[in-house]
Amino acid sequence: MCIRDRHRATVTLERGDGNCMQKATFLCALMRAARIPARLGFADIRNHLIPKELRENMGTDLFVFHGFVEAYLNNRWVRLTPAFDIETCSQHGIVPCEFDGTNDAMLSPVDVHGQRHFEYVQFRGIYDDFPFEEMFKAAKAVYGSDVDYERFS
Repeated sequence: MCIRDRHRATVTLERGDGNCMQKATFLCALMRAARIPARLGFADIRNHLIPKELRENMGTDLFVFHGFVEAYLNNRWVRLTPAFDIETCSQHGIVPCEFDGTNDAMLSPVDVHGQRHFEYVQFRGIYDDFPFEEMFKAAKAVYGSDVDYERFS
């Protein structure tokens, strides 16, 4: 299956899991199906608590094109991050993104112990559809020309 197909909402539903980009695509599709205007957003984030092995493997603690959703609710756009389930948050000390129906629900800059955790470094934009070419270009710039696009699946 090609990378573009792996980012389809139906594929994420069938698999039952996905990365932040796939979950954002899925959430966006669900909202649209419920007639809630929604669009995809992307940002580069730094994980200051990334495990050492993953940092060494990636060569950085920067994650390009972290996915989130903007939903139009109560006459304004609200940002939602569907990155981590509650069990993952509990296991790794991540502050859950709790949506109250009004305010943005984005990754917390600190973990449950108050340590610096997620940092939004650069917003990449808001899109009606998944911007594969922009994502590939950004990944190549950050991770190098031999980037394995499978890391995005």
